Amino acid sequence: MEKWVRAKALWIGPIVLILVGSLSFWGLSFSGAKATEGVKWYAYEEGARKAREGDRPMVLHFYTDWCTWCEKMDKETFANPRIQEFLKLSFIPIKINAESREMIKVEGKETKMADLARKFGVRGFPTTVFLESSGTTIGSVPGYIDQDRMRKILVYVHEKAYKKMDFEEFTRQRSEFRATGH
Repeated sequence: MEKWVRAKALWIGPIVLILVGSLSFWGLSFSGAKATEGVKWYAYEEGARKAREGDRPMVLHFYTDWCTWCEKMDKETFANPRIQEFLKLSFIPIKINAESREMIKVEGKETKMADLARKFGVRGFPTTVFLESSGTTIGSVPGYIDQDRMRKILVYVHEKAYKKMDFEEFTRQRSEFRATGH
């Protein structure tokens, strides 16, 4: 009996190593694919048109090239597969470089991206603005938003709960949000 247990233990070690190695390899490969797929960001005018046509709210993400919190949000929040899927199915995401002098069309008029940031009252980066499909502002969140909070905000906007209650009340009422402690 003791020999059989030792023999079995000798075989289990290499099998476990092979399995762990395989999972690590495939895990890295899948996560790399997810990170490169990312969020499909629209230009402002195209996004606004799609939002009106599809009656979907917009997420305007204002960033700058030098902003480390903007990069962190890209690498963590927007790289999350659940966030990506929710944005893809229920929102029109629009990414705007708030310091760019590039000209874009807003309501048929040429304007700088930086002017669009001023129009929405953006004062720091990142800032995420949520709009109804009509272009009416729902709300604005300055600063970094982690995955958990972003998911809650997206649910809040998607369910149009902002028409009935503030965000804090919404999260207090939702049992799945209370369980996370956020």
